[in-house]
This record gives sequence, structure tokens and C-alpha cells, in this order.
Amino acid sequence: MKKLMLILLMGILTACQTSHVAPVSKPSSGKKTKIVKKKQTTSTKISPAKTNTPQTHRVQSGENLYRIAERYHRSVAQLMAWNFLTDANQVSVGQVLRVSPPPAPNTSTATFTGNTQTLNNMKLVWPVHGQTKKTNNGIIIATQQNSNVVAVESGTVVYVGNEMRGYGNLVLIRHANQVVSAYGYNNSILVKKGQKVGKGSVIAKSGRSDAGESALYFALSQNKRFVNPLQYLPQ
Repeated sequence: MKKLMLILLMGILTACQTSHVAPVSKPSSGKKTKIVKKKQTTSTKISPAKTNTPQTHRVQSGENLYRIAERYHRSVAQLMAWNFLTDANQVSVGQVLRVSPPPAPNTSTATFTGNTQTLNNMKLVWPVHGQTKKTNNGIIIATQQNSNVVAVESGTVVYVGNEMRGYGNLVLIRHANQVVSAYGYNNSILVKKGQKVGKGSVIAKSGRSDAGESALYFALSQNKRFVNPLQYLPQ
């Protein structure tokens, strides 16, 4: 029994002698140690200069509407609507095309003096009836919402859509002799692209302009140039 107790006691003493001793740190000299922070270098990002898309583009040799649309990140439908084009293949060298959305129409009081003229022997009818204001490239006719909008002359619907900002749902009709009529601000459209329509046939229901007024936007172009509709609509 004494021998067993002796063995246990020796084991305890040995464990105490081999216990871990913490390292002794050197005494401080009393001087404050300056902590130098490493300056972080930040790279300055130089943003590329903003480039504004031009308003127009002059067609060069070898260009077509598809290439021009791709160059300015537009759709062919947008360019056709903005330029009142009825055929994507009708652009020609030297032609100036609008490649940015046209500004919303500015209006002024419409006045007309003189006799009604015929447009390439076509006698037009009014698309709707109401008070008329002149815009920068057409007219705005004040009318009750959902009034019948009729074709001013027989022709073929060549565009139906709303890519032309500021003109809402738009219909373009191609007539004879490179004449195109445009009808905007529609609440609903009753015709489809490629459909043939007769003079006076209902093509849409009128809606509201961006300004909130119940009206129809109407314009005429001949040989890719706008003309004053008031010179050709019956007085």
C-alpha cells in the first residue's frame, strides 16, 4: 500500500515539473511606438466621355437602313417611323435620316387663307373634325376621345406601332405618288400593316396626346418631305 502511494506521489510531482511555463515578455522601454499606417493607393477611374447620338445621319454609299440602325443602336422600325418611311429599302445616297426621336410637336394657332389645293390630283377628306392647331410638322385636331379616325385617301397601311416617342399609337398610310399620311395619339388601332384601306374608312379611334388633351395628330409627307396638311384638306 505504501509502495502504491509512493508511485502516485512521484507521478504528481513529475507532472508539476513538466507543466507549461509562459514565456516572459521583455519589459517596455517606456517609449511610445508609432504605428505607421500604410497609405492605400486608390486608382482613379476615368469614365469615358459621354457621346450624344446625333439627330440626323446622311446616307453614304454602300449604307442601307439596317446598317444605319445597327450603327446608332436603333431598330429599323424606329427609323422608319421617325422618317415616315414606307419601305426599308427606299433610302438613297445623300438622304438625311433622323436617327433620334423627334421632339414632341410644338403647337400654335392654325390659320389658313386661300383655296384648297389638290395633292397630286387627290382630294382629301378630314381624318376627324375639330379645332386645329399647327405643329412643327403637321397639325393637331382637338376631338372627343374614341372618335372615328378615317383615312384621308385610299392607300395601304405601311406602319402600325408606337416607336415614335410623343405621338402615341401611330398609323402610316402610303398613297399614290409618294404621298404618306400619318395618324397619331390613337387610343386603339383598327387596321393592320399591309391592309388596303379606302378613302373615308375608319382606321382607328382617337385618344389623348402626351399633354392629356383629347386629340388626333395628323401629318402629310410627299417625296419624304412634310407638307402643310391645311393646304390640302377641304375648307
